[in-house]
Amino acid sequence: MPEYLEFPVRYCSMDAAEEQSFSHREKPIRLKADQTAFVLVDIWDVSRVPEDMPVVAGSGSFHLRADKITEEKIKPALEAAREAGLVVIHAPTNYVAVKYPQHRRLEQELNTPPSEPNPAPEWPPQEFVKARQREFDENRYYKGFGEKDEVRQRSTYIPEIVEPLQDEYIISTGEQIDEILKRRGILNLVYVGFAANMCLIDKPGAMREMAHNRGYRTILLRDCTTAVENHNTVEELLMTRVWIEWVEMVTMAYTATSEVFIQACKVSGAVG
Repeated sequence: MPEYLEFPVRYCSMDAAEEQSFSHREKPIRLKADQTAFVLVDIWDVSRVPEDMPVVAGSGSFHLRADKITEEKIKPALEAAREAGLVVIHAPTNYVAVKYPQHRRLEQELNTPPSEPNPAPEWPPQEFVKARQREFDENRYYKGFGEKDEVRQRSTYIPEIVEPLQDEYIISTGEQIDEILKRRGILNLVYVGFAANMCLIDKPGAMREMAHNRGYRTILLRDCTTAVENHNTVEELLMTRVWIEWVEMVTMAYTATSEVFIQACKVSGAVG
């Protein structure tokens, strides 16, 4: 196990008067391996989801792209992290996490409660809130999405090629991952997973919570993610590019490539 991981990271420099001068810059970073964790967010196997659910079926362009990234980029990065002895944390959505014995064991070990929704506010009225959500879901997906989505949730798992090992963590709340990191003395989180403009940013235990709310150092492997695109952006993957640059701009995370991360994991022996 290397004592340190050393590799270049990218960030956004805004030390100029004009936006045209804002630019990418790189610097070397040096992380203590025993203070660093590898975090996988919302990597889905949807091969068992019925084909009549076009939003989430595996034939969709996003899932084809994500599957390719998982196989070609995330899997090798995960293997390198394991070989380097890093703590590995899987952060799927709660309805996926609860299917795995590692998650049930974690709840018992940490004595942390399962994920629960926040108490409903008094205003707006809950009838209005639920109707608004149905309206948005049906505008974005299709009529009756809510009922069919229960089928999707039951049919979604973590892909076998990145399946958690028995001694790895599966979390579903920010409190769980924070407690793990506190007990293990971890300060640095290397992130991979999906989607760059949705869950990777905002789900429990993802980058916004851990960097901005809790203060950890976060690094995104930018070739180990992709965003959900639309008709204006999919050809050039503009959503992916913009959201990665946004993460850098708002200091939510440094970014790096899986290649330099893997190489850093392979360096053996103590450094300086």
